Amino acid sequence: MRALLSSILLILFASGCANIQSPPGGEGDKTAPYVEITNPQDGTTNFDGDEIEIEFDDYMNRSKVLENLRITPEVKAEYDWNATTLSIEFTEPLKENTTYAINIGTDYSDYYNNSPEKAFSMIFSTGSKLDSGSISGKLSAEDTKGKFLFLYKLENGEFPDIFEDEPDYFVNTGSSGEFRFVALKPGTYRLIAIDDKFQNRIYDDEVDAYGTALSDYTLTEESLSISNIQVFLGPKNDVTPPNLISANSSYAGTANILFDESLDYNTLKKENFLLFDGEQELEIMNIGFQEQNTAEVLIVYDKNLIGKTLTLKVENLTDSTGNVIADTASSIEFVVDSLFNENEFAIENTNLTDSTKNNVSPLLDSTTDKKFYFIKFNKIPDESSLHGITRVINGDSIISLELYSTNLSEYYFKSDSKLPENKELKIEFNTSEIRDIWGMNLTKDTLYSTTFKTGFLPRYSKLAGKIENQGSCNSNLIVEAQNITDQTKYKTIVSDSTWSFDKVTAGKYIFTIYCDTNNDNEYSFGSLKPFAFREPYSKSKEYKVEENWEYNDIILNLDE
Repeated sequence: MRALLSSILLILFASGCANIQSPPGGEGDKTAPYVEITNPQDGTTNFDGDEIEIEFDDYMNRSKVLENLRITPEVKAEYDWNATTLSIEFTEPLKENTTYAINIGTDYSDYYNNSPEKAFSMIFSTGSKLDSGSISGKLSAEDTKGKFLFLYKLENGEFPDIFEDEPDYFVNTGSSGEFRFVALKPGTYRLIAIDDKFQNRIYDDEVDAYGTALSDYTLTEESLSISNIQVFLGPKNDVTPPNLISANSSYAGTANILFDESLDYNTLKKENFLLFDGEQELEIMNIGFQEQNTAEVLIVYDKNLIGKTLTLKVENLTDSTGNVIADTASSIEFVVDSLFNENEFAIENTNLTDSTKNNVSPLLDSTTDKKFYFIKFNKIPDESSLHGITRVINGDSIISLELYSTNLSEYYFKSDSKLPENKELKIEFNTSEIRDIWGMNLTKDTLYSTTFKTGFLPRYSKLAGKIENQGSCNSNLIVEAQNITDQTKYKTIVSDSTWSFDKVTAGKYIFTIYCDTNNDNEYSFGSLKPFAFREPYSKSKEYKVEENWEYNDIILNLDE
């Protein structure tokens, strides 16, 4: 009897524990959630109920699920949860002989904050027939999660206005990039990928990134499904030129010039900055970006202009997409500050104290080995005092080095000639003559010296091949090769179905080929105004390229 009572108590205790345990899945569950069952089933016809049930495989973040749920055509409904099951109760009659679609996007999560890999959709009809047309495919982007596909239906010979009207249908994508539109009637549709930043179901120019499809798509009674559509999300549209916002002299002889967006580094030249004292043009002695912010420029000029009001004019500056600054936004006045920077002139940071560095590139310049030995000052140095103070010692021979900078405080060492290969060398940097732009010398008279060992010069390879299939392209075919090992890129125009790159670095390569329909020598993701489809595009498998080899038989195809 006592044993029986103990067993009953044990069972009751276990039952009580079961009522308060955490949702299933286990601590650290990383599995993407998905819908297990729907009632009624997907594709049901003659539906005459007023409730739909959607059962997930796990406990969900309920509010996020509801935020991502859409019913088309729209109908009023109330929502209720029971464990992992969502009940949707329609509070107004459904239309007769109408196909409804329930879509749940990807911006929701389960109890453990796992997001789905793709969106969910189901359809049902209140009549005997389903509008069962579907358009599906895959979006390619750096990050596809939370991006949108907008679908517009052609009516009376016209599509809705992308800039004014909401799409007829929309879905968003998960980490897989897969999308599917369902419950579509026969007709012609236009598909656009949108990074809908405001989530207002309207394309916002210069805010939302976008990409068009390769063509419009037509569903017919005989062919109600189109699949395997490839859509690529390009950059946001940028047609606004940079604007000059402010000029501020924090110390005599310097001025910080601020623009409303980042500038193209290649246009940061002295001749594009003009400084005037009344009608007299003044010399700009140096120019550079302020630290790493390419929207802020630092200029250096005569320090003996204290209290004067100067006029700065800029020209030929462009942003990263090539928009040239307008004349109306290219002039500004500022007053020269009355103070010199009297802080002690010192070296703020350097890696010249490092001992032997191995495998430094013999091509010692700003592009191939920019971070090899740098020195950062706490103030702007007088550029003329930096000449002839750095050298590399190779036995009895001397190799002169120059200093390179983009922000006027941090300098990198570079050489116009190649250094010896596989050689231990010594670098010397003499700071005794360096002074800042106000004439103050460094607080410490120091000779920095350290050793390093160079590696070998790269042994270049050759890549060449032919195009076996160029689809229906009637424009130039362009091949791009990207070395995903060192991030170098190469581009060429196909000639007589052949292409080649005569000098490339070793590594793993991906080739892309596209039809340059707008003849701008760049890949186009399409245009919304005027509307244009994206250019046909294909990507190859991965190729491994060894040093000092010739690869002459690489076959590429434009499959679209």
